[in-house]
Amino acid sequence: MFTAEEGEVFGPYEEDSFFKVAKINDVKMLPDSVKARHILIQPINNDFAGAKVKADSLANLLRKGADFDKMAREISADKNSAVNGGDLGWFGPRQMVQPFSDTCFFAKKNKIKVVLTQFGAHVVQVTEQAKRKEKFRLLLWQEKYRQVRILLIKFIPKPLNSLRMLRLQKTSLLAQKKKE
Repeated sequence: MFTAEEGEVFGPYEEDSFFKVAKINDVKMLPDSVKARHILIQPINNDFAGAKVKADSLANLLRKGADFDKMAREISADKNSAVNGGDLGWFGPRQMVQPFSDTCFFAKKNKIKVVLTQFGAHVVQVTEQAKRKEKFRLLLWQEKYRQVRILLIKFIPKPLNSLRMLRLQKTSLLAQKKKE
Protein backbone atom coordinates (compact mmCIF):
# COMPACT_ATOMS: atom_id res chain seq x y z
CA MET A 1 0.00 0.00 0.00
CA PHE A 2 1.26 3.46 -0.92
CA THR A 3 1.43 5.94 1.95
CA ALA A 4 2.27 9.59 1.45
CA GLU A 5 1.17 12.95 2.74
CA GLU A 6 0.17 16.21 1.14
CA GLY A 7 3.22 18.28 0.19
CA GLU A 8 5.61 15.34 -0.29
CA VAL A 9 7.85 15.55 -3.35
CA PHE A 10 9.12 12.61 -5.40
CA GLY A 11 12.01 12.85 -7.80
CA PRO A 12 13.63 13.80 -9.87
CA TYR A 13 13.17 10.52 -11.72
CA GLU A 14 13.59 9.49 -15.34
CA GLU A 15 10.72 8.38 -17.55
CA ASP A 16 10.33 8.37 -21.37
CA SER A 17 13.24 10.76 -22.11
CA PHE A 18 12.10 13.15 -19.40
CA PHE A 19 13.27 14.11 -15.96
CA LYS A 20 10.21 14.44 -13.74
CA VAL A 21 9.38 15.76 -10.28
CA ALA A 22 5.98 15.06 -8.69
CA LYS A 23 4.44 16.75 -5.66
CA ILE A 24 1.36 15.51 -3.82
CA ASN A 25 -0.93 18.50 -3.97
CA ASP A 26 -3.99 16.97 -2.31
CA VAL A 27 -5.15 13.72 -0.68
CA LYS A 28 -8.88 12.89 -0.63
CA MET A 29 -11.19 9.94 -0.14
CA LEU A 30 -13.10 9.68 -3.45
CA PRO A 31 -15.19 7.01 -5.17
CA ASP A 32 -13.74 5.00 -8.06
CA SER A 33 -16.95 5.56 -10.03
CA VAL A 34 -20.31 7.29 -9.68
CA LYS A 35 -23.79 6.96 -11.11
CA ALA A 36 -25.38 10.30 -11.90
CA ARG A 37 -28.18 11.99 -13.77
CA HIS A 38 -28.33 15.46 -15.27
CA ILE A 39 -30.39 18.04 -17.06
CA LEU A 40 -28.49 20.00 -19.70
CA ILE A 41 -29.43 23.59 -20.46
CA GLN A 42 -27.71 24.69 -23.66
CA PRO A 43 -26.90 28.38 -23.97
CA ILE A 44 -28.87 30.37 -26.52
CA ASN A 45 -26.61 32.63 -28.64
CA ASN A 46 -23.63 31.64 -26.47
CA ASP A 47 -25.33 33.07 -23.34
CA PHE A 48 -23.80 30.78 -20.68
CA ALA A 49 -24.84 33.14 -17.88
CA GLY A 50 -28.48 32.84 -18.97
CA ALA A 51 -28.20 29.04 -19.13
CA LYS A 52 -26.76 29.01 -15.60
CA VAL A 53 -29.60 31.19 -14.27
CA LYS A 54 -32.12 28.73 -15.73
CA ALA A 55 -30.18 25.74 -14.32
CA ASP A 56 -30.06 27.40 -10.87
CA SER A 57 -33.85 27.88 -10.99
CA LEU A 58 -34.38 24.21 -11.92
CA ALA A 59 -31.98 23.13 -9.16
CA ASN A 60 -33.99 25.11 -6.59
CA LEU A 61 -37.23 23.47 -7.78
CA LEU A 62 -35.60 20.01 -7.52
CA ARG A 63 -34.32 20.77 -4.00
CA LYS A 64 -37.92 21.59 -3.05
CA GLY A 65 -39.15 18.21 -4.31
CA ALA A 66 -39.80 18.54 -8.06
CA ASP A 67 -39.55 15.30 -10.08
CA PHE A 68 -36.04 15.04 -11.58
CA ASP A 69 -37.02 12.27 -14.00
CA LYS A 70 -39.94 14.28 -15.42
CA MET A 71 -37.93 17.52 -15.70
CA ALA A 72 -35.06 15.76 -17.47
CA ARG A 73 -37.42 14.18 -20.01
CA GLU A 74 -39.14 17.52 -20.73
CA ILE A 75 -36.30 20.06 -20.50
CA SER A 76 -32.87 18.51 -21.01
CA ALA A 77 -31.01 19.31 -24.24
CA ASP A 78 -29.17 15.98 -23.88
CA LYS A 79 -31.76 13.83 -25.63
CA ASN A 80 -29.69 10.63 -25.19
CA SER A 81 -29.99 10.74 -21.41
CA ALA A 82 -33.32 12.61 -21.28
CA VAL A 83 -35.21 9.51 -22.41
CA ASN A 84 -33.87 7.81 -19.26
CA GLY A 85 -34.78 10.66 -16.92
CA GLY A 86 -31.30 12.16 -17.32
CA ASP A 87 -29.58 8.97 -16.15
CA LEU A 88 -25.95 8.77 -17.35
CA GLY A 89 -25.21 5.41 -15.74
CA TRP A 90 -21.90 4.60 -14.06
CA PHE A 91 -18.71 6.40 -15.11
CA GLY A 92 -15.13 6.85 -13.96
CA PRO A 93 -13.13 9.98 -13.11
CA ARG A 94 -12.00 11.01 -16.61
CA GLN A 95 -14.92 9.82 -18.70
CA MET A 96 -16.73 13.17 -18.67
CA VAL A 97 -15.43 16.69 -19.24
CA GLN A 98 -13.43 17.87 -16.24
CA PRO A 99 -15.77 20.39 -14.56
CA PHE A 100 -18.64 17.91 -14.82
CA SER A 101 -16.51 14.99 -13.59
CA ASP A 102 -15.08 17.01 -10.68
CA THR A 103 -18.58 18.05 -9.60
CA CYS A 104 -19.78 14.44 -9.62
CA PHE A 105 -16.80 12.96 -7.81
CA PHE A 106 -16.67 15.63 -5.09
CA ALA A 107 -20.45 15.83 -4.58
CA LYS A 108 -22.31 14.10 -1.79
CA LYS A 109 -24.83 11.48 -2.81
CA ASN A 110 -28.28 12.85 -3.81
CA LYS A 111 -27.24 16.54 -3.54
CA ILE A 112 -28.33 18.74 -6.44
CA LYS A 113 -25.45 20.69 -8.04
CA VAL A 114 -25.09 23.08 -10.98
CA VAL A 115 -21.96 23.08 -13.15
CA LEU A 116 -20.96 24.91 -16.33
CA THR A 117 -19.12 23.11 -19.14
CA GLN A 118 -18.49 23.89 -22.79
CA PHE A 119 -21.87 22.22 -23.50
CA GLY A 120 -23.89 24.48 -21.22
CA ALA A 121 -25.23 24.44 -17.66
CA HIS A 122 -25.90 21.06 -16.06
CA VAL A 123 -28.13 20.31 -13.12
CA VAL A 124 -26.48 17.22 -11.65
CA GLN A 125 -27.42 14.65 -9.03
CA VAL A 126 -25.11 11.79 -8.02
CA THR A 127 -27.43 8.87 -7.26
CA GLU A 128 -24.82 6.22 -6.31
CA GLN A 129 -21.13 6.08 -5.47
CA ALA A 130 -18.65 3.20 -5.48
CA LYS A 131 -16.57 2.56 -2.37
CA ARG A 132 -14.37 5.53 -1.47
CA LYS A 133 -10.60 5.15 -1.73
CA GLU A 134 -7.65 7.41 -1.01
CA LYS A 135 -6.78 9.44 -4.12
CA PHE A 136 -3.79 11.71 -4.73
CA ARG A 137 -3.76 14.84 -6.87
CA LEU A 138 -0.25 15.39 -8.24
CA LEU A 139 1.53 18.41 -9.64
CA LEU A 140 4.00 17.18 -12.26
CA TRP A 141 7.02 19.01 -13.64
CA GLN A 142 8.88 17.46 -16.54
CA GLU A 143 11.62 18.52 -18.91
CA LYS A 144 13.38 16.76 -21.77
CA TYR A 145 17.01 15.80 -21.09
CA ARG A 146 18.43 18.50 -23.35
CA GLN A 147 16.37 21.25 -21.70
CA VAL A 148 17.37 20.06 -18.23
CA ARG A 149 21.07 20.23 -19.17
CA ILE A 150 20.60 23.87 -20.19
CA LEU A 151 18.76 24.64 -16.93
CA LEU A 152 21.47 22.95 -14.86
CA ILE A 153 24.21 24.95 -16.54
CA LYS A 154 22.36 28.20 -15.83
CA PHE A 155 21.22 27.59 -12.26
CA ILE A 156 23.60 25.17 -10.51
CA PRO A 157 26.83 26.58 -9.00
CA LYS A 158 29.86 25.87 -11.20
CA PRO A 159 31.61 23.18 -9.09
CA LEU A 160 28.40 21.14 -9.13
CA ASN A 161 27.70 21.84 -12.80
CA SER A 162 30.48 19.71 -14.18
CA LEU A 163 29.74 16.80 -11.82
CA ARG A 164 26.03 16.78 -12.60
CA MET A 165 26.64 17.34 -16.29
CA LEU A 166 28.87 14.25 -16.39
CA ARG A 167 26.08 12.23 -14.78
CA LEU A 168 23.49 13.63 -17.18
CA GLN A 169 25.68 12.96 -20.20
CA LYS A 170 26.31 9.42 -18.98
CA THR A 171 22.56 8.88 -18.45
CA SER A 172 21.64 10.30 -21.87
CA LEU A 173 24.39 8.24 -23.59
CA LEU A 174 23.03 5.12 -21.93
CA ALA A 175 19.52 6.02 -23.01
CA GLN A 176 20.71 6.55 -26.61
CA LYS A 177 22.52 3.20 -26.61
CA LYS A 178 19.37 1.46 -25.37
CA LYS A 179 17.42 2.92 -28.29
CA GLU A 180 20.02 1.72 -30.81
